[in-house]
Amino acid sequence: MPVFFSFRMRSSILILAFAAGVSLASYDPVFVDELEDIVTSRQDERELDRLDDDKYMIRSEKKEKLDVILARQSELVQRQRLYIQKLFAVEVERKKLRYQIKMEHRLSRVTDPELVEYWKQVEEIDNDMTISNKGADMKKKELKYKLPPMLRRLVRKL
Repeated sequence: MPVFFSFRMRSSILILAFAAGVSLASYDPVFVDELEDIVTSRQDERELDRLDDDKYMIRSEKKEKLDVILARQSELVQRQRLYIQKLFAVEVERKKLRYQIKMEHRLSRVTDPELVEYWKQVEEIDNDMTISNKGADMKKKELKYKLPPMLRRLVRKL
């Protein structure tokens, strides 16, 4: 049975897909930006900004520092802390879902087993907390250049 989407629904899907593509240019599983947008302290905001800018720090270390800042929010007001933590958790889940949709979309569009394996390895690299963002970028570049030129061109289109 065919499924028909209204114009508004199709537009919404296209906008979501475009936004996911734009925001996933550099996936960061630590989600520093999201917390930076909702903290109330200038000091915490500056500290998060420095964390976000540090592309060489190992992701697990960055996550530890982010957790310290998140826990420190309790010094403000208990209600505010709970609100910030809930807001942060919602934002993290939203980003993870958008990333997962993008990866599933990429995998659904490829038939070549080498490209399927490539995208699975990219996903592993993106979620690897033992490397820095810069290290992840370098690994993905190396992985991409191992592909034949024709497949590399396809990767750019996805």
